[in-house]
Amino acid sequence: MPQNIDFLDYIWVAVGTVLALPGVIFIAYTVAPRLRFASALGAFVGGILGYLVTMFVWGTPLDSVHLEGAVVGVGAFFIASVTGLVGALLVNFLAPSQQRSRSTQVEY
Repeated sequence: MPQNIDFLDYIWVAVGTVLALPGVIFIAYTVAPRLRFASALGAFVGGILGYLVTMFVWGTPLDSVHLEGAVVGVGAFFIASVTGLVGALLVNFLAPSQQRSRSTQVEY
């Protein structure tokens, strides 16, 4: 464990991610036009991947830089929000559309 990283920084990363997940899932569920549940699941997975990215970046040794815990929490919140929305967009883009195509011609 690096010297400049406190145990509380890991807790701040977890708190920032937990606070970001409900908003990201709500946005993905309400905005995504295709599969709403799949987009919400993609947002959740993306947020968890954001947590892992933050832990990897923050877990690397920083020789002379030490940030306060709240700054770490806000950074984790931002990273989890962005990766969650990217995950939702990727799932929404890759998921096949189940909606019927609308035609402009009236059928009798």
